Amino acid sequence: MSRRLLYTLSSLYLYIPLAIFLTRWTWWWIGIPFAAAGLALCLSIYGKVDGRVQFGPAVTEWIVAAVLLLWAVHAGIGEFAWQNRGDHLFRNAVFYTLCDNDWPAVRGSDMLCYYFGFWLPAASVVKLTGSMLLGRIVLVLWAATGLWLAMRLVFEAIGRVRLRILFVFIFFSGVDIIPFYLYGRSIDVFLANRWVFPAFGGYSPLAWWTDHCGTLYWIYNQIIPAWVGCMLVLGKAPSRAIPAVISFMLISCPIPAVALFPAGAYRWAISAWKDTGSVRRCIARLLGWRIWVAIILAVPVGLLFMANTSTSTHTTIYNIDSLTRLVKVSGHIGLLLLCEIGVFIPFVWRWIKRDPLFYILLVTAVGSLFVRTGMQGMDFASRTSIPLILYMSVATGRFVCDWKRHRRAVRIAFICIAVIALPGPLCEVARTTWKCLTVPRGQWADSGLKSIFDPSDYRDNFVAPASSWHLH
Repeated sequence: MSRRLLYTLSSLYLYIPLAIFLTRWTWWWIGIPFAAAGLALCLSIYGKVDGRVQFGPAVTEWIVAAVLLLWAVHAGIGEFAWQNRGDHLFRNAVFYTLCDNDWPAVRGSDMLCYYFGFWLPAASVVKLTGSMLLGRIVLVLWAATGLWLAMRLVFEAIGRVRLRILFVFIFFSGVDIIPFYLYGRSIDVFLANRWVFPAFGGYSPLAWWTDHCGTLYWIYNQIIPAWVGCMLVLGKAPSRAIPAVISFMLISCPIPAVALFPAGAYRWAISAWKDTGSVRRCIARLLGWRIWVAIILAVPVGLLFMANTSTSTHTTIYNIDSLTRLVKVSGHIGLLLLCEIGVFIPFVWRWIKRDPLFYILLVTAVGSLFVRTGMQGMDFASRTSIPLILYMSVATGRFVCDWKRHRRAVRIAFICIAVIALPGPLCEVARTTWKCLTVPRGQWADSGLKSIFDPSDYRDNFVAPASSWHLH
């Protein structure tokens, strides 16, 4: 496989949901030209890329593919395994709503308004075939494809194909169990709700900076396209593709896309400057036709999200109005940074210390902690950490690839940190496994909300006034 093909397939993975949205949720005279322009953009941005993708031994590649497919199924995608019902209850309802309603999906005065891009390919299959089972299978395969592309891009960024990189990626986590108890949390709450295996990631009052297993098992619809897009922007793909990639991401994972923008803009601008060497030529490069197509494609998606009921009524800035509150918030931020990424910085410092992308991602994630959106308030602050945490997991993958080159004391220290960090992701895996074995499938499969329009506590997160959508 050529590198050009890998990057193009990864961009198509992000573009296809956008194309479906444009052609089905807007007037045809808007959607078709926009989708055609997006396809031309997607197929042209990697035209001068050469080289081949590095693959490992056949056994390694088959193990990678099998593990990622199993991970997608085990995460509850497609309802073939037990699901964390608090979130999947609504994610299933979004999928059902897309399958059961004409597009745009409207009931009464309300319209489905959410970052539903991940479900659009599978929902399209359901509409074409009438088979919900086939749609659920396609959903799992779509998820596994995204995971494989993201993992392939991680291998490409590190320059090696090793199973140890795969498992670092899957189980990467901060040392959540320590602040979980420092904040006075108790597993008794989970045990009372028959959760034999607790979730340690929700300890901070500012945001959930969650491990990779936690994000996949709870917000798979956002995290998979986010991983693909982040690796295209932060990895070895040409920087000229960055505006298109971020634009393609918006319909599936807008918050990680927004968090990625400062780092992406920096890499895009710096690369243009280095390639041209003059202000005039650099500006000409930056203002080429690709950036305008990317901006135009983002407009319909932006208009959709601006209409969202929760966005318009539950968006605020976290105010610090006293010295006491400043000290308290600073303590929360410091503990969050220390436990989620700080413990790994000594091991990966040689790779990140001179990389401006790390500092931009860090500042972006910390600054986002003061933005409150959604009915729970912490959605934006939590999802903006995704690029930073992914960046740290890739750096950690580089560290384990050079395992034998590190001093024995360094290896022992890393193992100790890893052991403390593992309870979070292992509990996610163990909980789903335990529930699959002990809870009859009829008690969790195909149950709960059948439509996102049905009454629920978080309904406003998923709807907008139908009258506010003027493109169809």
